[in-house]
Amino acid sequence: MGKRIVLGLLGLSMVLFAEFNRSSVLIDAPTAYVLRHMVVQGTAVGSFGVSTRDPRVPYDFDVAVGLGLGDICELSLTAYTFEHYSLGVTALLVREKKWYPSVALGIHDITWVPYIGSFGGGNVNPPGTGTGDNDPEDQIITKPGFLHGEQQEWFSAFLVTSKQLGDYFRIHAGFGRGRFVGYDRFESSLNSDIFFNSFSPYAIGLFGALEFNYDNWLSIATEYDGRDINIGTKIGFEYWEVYLAMTRLEQLFPNSSYAPRLVAGLNFYTSPHKRIRKGSVLGGKVSYPDGSPGAGATVDLFSDTYNQTSKATDRGNYRMLAVPPGNLTVVAWTDGFRSDPAPVKVSEGASIRVDLELQDIKDKGRIKGMVRDGVDGSGVIGNVYVKESGDVVRTGPRGGVYEVVGLSPGKYTLHAEARGYFDHEITCEVTAASTTTYDINMGKKWIIFHFKPGEKMIEPRYMPVLEDVVRFLQKRPNMVVEIQGHTDSVGDAKTNRELSRKRAEAVRDFLLKRGISESRLIVKGYGELSPIGDNRTILGRDMNRRVELSVLSE
Repeated sequence: MGKRIVLGLLGLSMVLFAEFNRSSVLIDAPTAYVLRHMVVQGTAVGSFGVSTRDPRVPYDFDVAVGLGLGDICELSLTAYTFEHYSLGVTALLVREKKWYPSVALGIHDITWVPYIGSFGGGNVNPPGTGTGDNDPEDQIITKPGFLHGEQQEWFSAFLVTSKQLGDYFRIHAGFGRGRFVGYDRFESSLNSDIFFNSFSPYAIGLFGALEFNYDNWLSIATEYDGRDINIGTKIGFEYWEVYLAMTRLEQLFPNSSYAPRLVAGLNFYTSPHKRIRKGSVLGGKVSYPDGSPGAGATVDLFSDTYNQTSKATDRGNYRMLAVPPGNLTVVAWTDGFRSDPAPVKVSEGASIRVDLELQDIKDKGRIKGMVRDGVDGSGVIGNVYVKESGDVVRTGPRGGVYEVVGLSPGKYTLHAEARGYFDHEITCEVTAASTTTYDINMGKKWIIFHFKPGEKMIEPRYMPVLEDVVRFLQKRPNMVVEIQGHTDSVGDAKTNRELSRKRAEAVRDFLLKRGISESRLIVKGYGELSPIGDNRTILGRDMNRRVELSVLSE
């Protein structure tokens, strides 16, 4: 079903016409985002009128090419019906941060012919009976071959700002001349000529847009481009995008001489075009309870997949750059002192302050040890959580070694988590002003993949992995595991659930033949609900066609 939709959109876009001809343009309104350095964009786009009463051509076709330079500039060349051409340039002046938007300056529709499409600065001859000027935004040009009063214009300039609002919304707003100036109905109140009661080639018009963007691959936008109201959606993949829109919605008003146009098209990129995630900045001050600075204290920032370390300055200040988005933990420590771990939720491009207070832990107990691979004894990178105190430490910077400090006397449960391993818990007891040593042995978590599309048979190259599973389960006769089958997103959901269960059953049948009791093996088919890779890519779909084992009890 998904393939048929994509092929249908591809076919539709190749016979239609539209704008959408720059990475720095949302639908028709400019944005303050540009192509990344040396990324080339190719575009095939089109539109057609949705009503036969529209006096303009019923359909048309464009192609365009764009180039990013230095992550701050985008150049474009657009061919309109392969007859007329225009150049465009967008320059990024200010890069977006947490407290202020990105700002860009651009000149589009630069042309060496006296007109291009519906661009222009508005009328010099007001519309009237007998003038032949059916559209108040069009200027009469008395030359052969000029239909419907095309406008005489050489370029359109603009200044625009763009800002991310929360996780999903972006707002774009700006002003410009040329194609951003309109004179029909409400548009006439949004350009500078309203103050002079005249038509000027130097008029300035306003434009703006609101965009819903999900994870940089799905975009739904509504905009006012200075003349028209447009709404559209864009689906982005690594190297290409497909989009659909309806433009000139203001022509839905009664008695309009024109009609909205349906827009479709494709963008292709020479390398993944997605906007680079901007790293965040985390900083603050480390101090003792009396307010004195924690000079020289070590500050650890970590999550399940990331860690960074910094040193506090003489004034106790610390700063970390290029922090990725996500949920992380930050903690400060020095000899005999440690702060409470502070959870931090980091959003893209944010600037976050977290102050940390060092507590005296000299009379407290501590637990230390090593998180090891249960087979070869090597150190494992992961996190160790203390359930009773809410503490957490990272083993990554120390090759599997962990140390939890500042614990009051009593019993504690340590919960170890590491990528590729089953979670493991131990219970230990702590006494005051002493150190207790416990090593944690982790058992590997098996992911048996890859399955070919639509197949349920395990490939021979994964048999050694299954033999490892057999040996692991034989050493733990009370362990119960769930065998989880998964698929990619190709096909319908019901078929994928059935296929995922068959994949899990294939693994179960192998284990049964090796003597593992059926009562210890629970089979579940999750279909396409739990991807670990990007279903928009071949590699991601390969990763998602898999079987995993998860421990239910020991």
